[in-house]
Amino acid sequence: MIRTQNLQRRLQRLLGPMDPASKRLNLRDFAKGIRYRLTGSAFEQTLTYYQHAKHLFPKRYRNLMRLRPAAILKVSCATLIRAAM
Repeated sequence: MIRTQNLQRRLQRLLGPMDPASKRLNLRDFAKGIRYRLTGSAFEQTLTYYQHAKHLFPKRYRNLMRLRPAAILKVSCATLIRAAM
């Protein structure tokens, strides 16, 4: 799964003719096809990436997304008191 601003340039680099002097990744001999989706905003791009990562990699999608638990949880005592009444 890849996110990119310029799909054409990215695909030319990954699937184009291999340069023997370069150590760049070349997927020309391995790629069977390309699937892509246009997104209208950064939020939609992140949401789409999350959905696909969770579907394709259910055990490690959190690492792919770099999702971490919240470090701080703020609790207001006034809210707790009102809720208890």
